[in-house]
Amino acid sequence: MRLNLFAIAALFACSYTPEGHADQYTCTTTLGHSSHYYLGINETVTVPNSVPAGTIFWRSAEQHLAYKCWLGPSGFTTKFKLNPDRIIFGPDVGLGVTIDGKDHLLSIGQEVDGHYLPSHHGVGGQINANDFRYYTLSLYLVKKSPAGLPEKNTTVPLSNLTLYRIGKQGGSLYTSLSVELKNLDTSVIPCQSTVSISPTTIDFGNVSSSNATAGQEIARRTFRIAEQRTCTSPTIYGLNGMLTPTSNATLADNQGTLVPNDNSSVGISIFDQESQNPIPFKRQFTITPRVDTTGNVREFEASLKWRTSTPKLGEFNAGAVLEVFYR
Repeated sequence: MRLNLFAIAALFACSYTPEGHADQYTCTTTLGHSSHYYLGINETVTVPNSVPAGTIFWRSAEQHLAYKCWLGPSGFTTKFKLNPDRIIFGPDVGLGVTIDGKDHLLSIGQEVDGHYLPSHHGVGGQINANDFRYYTLSLYLVKKSPAGLPEKNTTVPLSNLTLYRIGKQGGSLYTSLSVELKNLDTSVIPCQSTVSISPTTIDFGNVSSSNATAGQEIARRTFRIAEQRTCTSPTIYGLNGMLTPTSNATLADNQGTLVPNDNSSVGISIFDQESQNPIPFKRQFTITPRVDTTGNVREFEASLKWRTSTPKLGEFNAGAVLEVFYR
């Protein structure tokens, strides 16, 4: 299962320093050349206690980040020092970082290879150059406790901790860039949700192609997504969903229209029935807001529309898979 995350991409940089200065080789942020960058999440993530140990139950979106370090008279290698404050997260949930596509569970004393930066000799003994290095970053959460435990809500606060420091290999922490996490919490909950869709197949019936006009709606059908929880005590959480096309369909109109592979004359769009807001495919939407009720239902509409004024005759079939995320 997966969960949603709001993350902020940032550009790291630094600038001028004289040769031999204490700040030589220091890596800082662009704005104000600070040695601290704060990654604000503002999210609470939940995972059912029935999930087996070792399951990665949430990943954030991948961010493209960079840092920039002052150069010196010799080349040097940067390192990502993970969890430098040696935080112990407890027995239920682990936090990890994915750097350049590789997962690293935050443990004590771990270092990850960064990038090599070349030497630079400035005129008159001045170091007046610095160098960017780019990388990708995402976060993930993994279940550590066995399935079935605990019997009550267990909250794991993950805010206000340093994910890693970036600096010269063997250098001081005072010359490194600290990337710190803000406002992320996770809970192991004594609940599990069963989600059902009714009807599972939407039949638009026979469609007349006379007077077809591109963009014209042909028909609408209502369907519902129902959720039933198995909670042993009142527990507040919500569910998000994401619709992904099956192999018999593709997406068009900025992922807002499902197009059958066997007949591209038509397209299908999904709307929230109450608000009439469109539900894009491959993006998360709310199934159930954060509530403690054990039975919840939300209704949606499937809209069939023409994509051409000269449609192809015949049947069409298109499908989508609903993925569910605890939040």
